[in-house]
Amino acid sequence: MSSEEEEDRIVKVPDGNGHTITTKDVDGLYNLPPFPRLTTRMHNLKNFQARETDVVVCAFLKCGTHWLWEVVSMIIHGGEARLSDEPKEHYFLEMVDISALDKSPSPRVLNTHLPVDWIPPEIFKKKCKIVKIFRNPKDAYTSLYYHLKGLATREYTGTWDGYFELMMKMESKPGVRDYTNWFEFAHEWWKYSKTDSSVLTIMYEEMKRDPVSHVQKISDFLGQPLDQNVCMKIAKECRFESMQAKKHDFLEKFIESSDKNIWRKGATGMYRKGAVGDWKNHFTVSQNERFDALIRECLKDCDMQLTYE
Repeated sequence: MSSEEEEDRIVKVPDGNGHTITTKDVDGLYNLPPFPRLTTRMHNLKNFQARETDVVVCAFLKCGTHWLWEVVSMIIHGGEARLSDEPKEHYFLEMVDISALDKSPSPRVLNTHLPVDWIPPEIFKKKCKIVKIFRNPKDAYTSLYYHLKGLATREYTGTWDGYFELMMKMESKPGVRDYTNWFEFAHEWWKYSKTDSSVLTIMYEEMKRDPVSHVQKISDFLGQPLDQNVCMKIAKECRFESMQAKKHDFLEKFIESSDKNIWRKGATGMYRKGAVGDWKNHFTVSQNERFDALIRECLKDCDMQLTYE
């Protein structure tokens, strides 16, 4: 580690049965991914130089970031319905050095899972367009469970029941910021999106039902309106099945080139199902009742309307 590098703080977070998940903490933001050099990279975000042409895709973990990133990339690069030759991870704010982003040509499609107060200030100052997607927390956490189980770097071997008990601890606590707290993340971004016309809000389930109109909506928001035929081609190319088939091997090659041991053998990788309502295959009746009560408590002063099937 060079003299300019800051030491990362690794934390093992136990689930309800005592099985631990490997995470990192930075300045009170807990449960971050164990990316290399994370503390240095996170501290450097304040120095990130945004450009007025930048577009930022923002989502909680496992809420359609890859999907939306491909759609936005196609739109701002002329409407060509072709999946990107680059992985979105090259533009992932938490994962890359800002020096690498500085070298990237415009227009850039950045992406992040960060809460509002961790977004680089320049993004707001330059009035960069932000496309924000929300997914219901039951499906988001179901998908995140498999993601954490599949990542060798997370060292997690717990069961769904154990993970569920960890989810039930997601109430916001004063002075505690949690990267994996859907409620905190969604509540803050939902509130902020109502105050800034540079933010477009998309609901995952609605976009799944009618992808073409949402591609049109996003293109209009970005000031690059596309005709319906082009929107149909983009929506088709960005279907989950298409991305799973075409991007999986490409993404695996990219990840293997940076860390050959990131996925466990037999893991589904980045693209598992992308479905609406898969939570029903995991939540028991009792768990669903408890989680519904948690949703009501955490979102009692939020008018977000969620769809679960």
